[in-house]
Amino acid sequence: MQIASHLEQQFQVLTEFTPRPFQRKTIAHLLDTTSVILRAPTGSGKTETAIAPFLIALKHDCDFPRKLVYAVPLRTLANSLRQRVDRLVDRYWQDAPQQRKPLVTLQTGENPEDPKFEGDIVFCTIDQLLSSYLYLPYSVGRGSANVNAGAIAAAYLVFDEVHLFDPDRAFATILFLLQERGSLAPFLVMTATLTEVAREEIYRASRAPIERVEVTTAELVEIEGNRSRFVELAQAPMSAEAIWQDMKREGRHRAIAICNQIRIALALYLDLRELVPADVEVILLHSRFLPKDRAAKEARLQQEFGRFPEDEERIILIATQVIEVGLNISCEVLHAQLAPANALVQRFGRCARFAGQTGRVFVYDTVEVGDLELEESRQPHAPYRTATCELMRDVLLERNSSDTIGESVGFFREIEWLDRVHGDEDCQNARRRQQGSGEFARKFEAALRGDRGVLPDLIRERDSCFLYCQPDEPLLFDDFDEDAVRFDPAKYRSFSIPQRTLFGLWGKAEELFLSPQDIFRGVELSGDREDYGTPYLVKFGTRSGLLSHVHIVIDSRYAFYDAEAGLRLDLEGGGSYRSECRPRISSRRSDFVYHMDTYIAHLVLMGRSWREPFSENGTVWGSLRSELGTMGGKVLQRFWFPDATNSDTIALFDFLIYLTIFGHDLGKLQQSWQDAMREWQSIACSRFKKHDPRHHLLAHTDYDPADPKQYQAHKQCKRPNHAVESAVLMQPVLQQSFVPFLQSRFNADRAAIPILCQALLLAIGRHHSARARGWKDRGREPLVLHPLAPDAISRSWKQVMRFLPFYESIPAPVFEKLECTKSPMFLDGFSLYDSPLRLLYGLLARSLRLSDTRAVRRL
Repeated sequence: MQIASHLEQQFQVLTEFTPRPFQRKTIAHLLDTTSVILRAPTGSGKTETAIAPFLIALKHDCDFPRKLVYAVPLRTLANSLRQRVDRLVDRYWQDAPQQRKPLVTLQTGENPEDPKFEGDIVFCTIDQLLSSYLYLPYSVGRGSANVNAGAIAAAYLVFDEVHLFDPDRAFATILFLLQERGSLAPFLVMTATLTEVAREEIYRASRAPIERVEVTTAELVEIEGNRSRFVELAQAPMSAEAIWQDMKREGRHRAIAICNQIRIALALYLDLRELVPADVEVILLHSRFLPKDRAAKEARLQQEFGRFPEDEERIILIATQVIEVGLNISCEVLHAQLAPANALVQRFGRCARFAGQTGRVFVYDTVEVGDLELEESRQPHAPYRTATCELMRDVLLERNSSDTIGESVGFFREIEWLDRVHGDEDCQNARRRQQGSGEFARKFEAALRGDRGVLPDLIRERDSCFLYCQPDEPLLFDDFDEDAVRFDPAKYRSFSIPQRTLFGLWGKAEELFLSPQDIFRGVELSGDREDYGTPYLVKFGTRSGLLSHVHIVIDSRYAFYDAEAGLRLDLEGGGSYRSECRPRISSRRSDFVYHMDTYIAHLVLMGRSWREPFSENGTVWGSLRSELGTMGGKVLQRFWFPDATNSDTIALFDFLIYLTIFGHDLGKLQQSWQDAMREWQSIACSRFKKHDPRHHLLAHTDYDPADPKQYQAHKQCKRPNHAVESAVLMQPVLQQSFVPFLQSRFNADRAAIPILCQALLLAIGRHHSARARGWKDRGREPLVLHPLAPDAISRSWKQVMRFLPFYESIPAPVFEKLECTKSPMFLDGFSLYDSPLRLLYGLLARSLRLSDTRAVRRL
């Protein structure tokens, strides 16, 4: 099927709408694997434009990445987009029941549904994407830090609302990522509020062809559909009285007020509740609602503030930035607290959003709500920079006194304001990034070495934490032995709370002669090892402890929650809110539950897990080969074998994967390792009614650490390490089989061979711990193999490699000795700052580790 000629029909099946010209252009460029920078107004269908090429290509088996990672700046936006795209996928796949429907997942700190990015379409925050790219993912333990980077390398990436990304941190890292990937895979950058300066910087940064797409005047007329939106700077402060008087005077039915901070929104909501008659509904929406309550509110808003409101009752919505993006709602009048131009333009999109509507926007420089003390002297427009807000105020003041005050504000006028307010700032940001490129490179390299301390400098400065509420029980808040007090944050729902809010509570507690140390606890997560330990609570004596812990627990006496106002924190006490337990996202069993399998059978299952989709408990995940294989071939072709065909380099990448599968457990063929395994399996057989090990060489034993009796018994059977040992044993295999094949089939030179071998050895040596360093000395006992090891090696080679088209031309390795000297293995000596090595290693590590995990789960 020629997709280009059927693009319009496919888009209509997906969305039920005919694509606009800018949508057709964007989708066509992306299907041609050309990246795009898209600038279009709010409400014009950018999300559908981003999703369409991926779904069309997947459904019709086009040459396009098999994973879409869609990054946004806000967790709330990720959640709403996920729900929206779920519906699009269901509609688009109705006529293809025989095909596996793409799996849509969500990965944020509050909703860690897909920590290893295994979904076909993954919605995530920019923190999750960039931390994974930097080999320090927030979503998994440090031992698994090399699992996600390959997913980011191979995916079609979408960056939405990029104006909200930190210019000195996340935006700089995105530019580096796009430059490094070049033309290997397409990306889409889109927003309604990107200045020309920022667009030009993205264009220059990437080493790939990029198309810049934006709406034309003719398209804009169609998009805006004779709607009118009038904007002015209000003379009076924002207050409940101002909002209610405007509603009464003008006879309005739908009004929205957007505040910069939750505390202002809450105070305004309470004022309005007291002021308006009972027949006027006031709704509050911010980020501190439980998912079920937030979803109910958003569903109600979609009905009452949608294109066709259900009735004519009067409703006022008080909200924060959470409605700036992602919600398809509209009102007659919008009251907005002063903010930078890029934020205000997003807010404007919630007023007179639909064709034929007329709306008015009032922007307020000051606020008067309740008895709330606003920090006028320090940061009156927090969390935004005062200087940028003042520039926007000057633009609106100028408009108030000009002849244009009576004209509707459209997209091109908004672009003009964006460039006036943010143009110089973006130029300064660009110069600062260029001048700091050396420091950026230093921090980037530090991240690759495992230094988590530089992440705030490469993504965004952490200004919030995850807050949990627990009752004041002796077990939790009296004096205790820290090692005995367990608290697993993954089991509970949390709220994202700014650090400045908790700092304020700490100071207020001291003023009230309360002990802050008795109000807060930190959650200490497990260290680098992938063990079965549960995080535990710790005390801290100064407010700096709020900075050093991502997860904070507060005494429930000071926490209040209801479905109308959300979470409130008040040191007057009397609260009783306790964090809800998080429902199980799926019925997947723990990665740490094992069943006995033989050495060869495990490798066979891993090969199958690489090639085929993976099904578990009704969920079908795409095959790893479809996700990573094409990108692996492109990396090999781009950096080492430019004269080879695509099919040849993809087949070569297959060979690399099978080599890692074949070699990753060679260390388990040690006599000492098999002795330990068989000792435990014999115990498991006799005491826990598990399988009889008989004479088999084992890859895994039966073991469930959740069973206390098994856990205690298992600790007595210490087994040696095997990952780095496997890398050592793999070196002669590379010399006997891999290097001769590269030289004869691909004419590989002396520069390429060491790098490819390093990537293989890194993936094997670090398939259990991403920070394994290897050995630096020779004074170690030799590796002694089990007498049956040579036969197992020969048979497993045939079983694993037989799927390669050139299997017969690969020399088989031979292990003639049962002892191997432990020569130095410098895994930390391979420089991951070298882009080609890092890209290939990331793909190999992901392929190997997920194949390993899925093979265990297939049992």
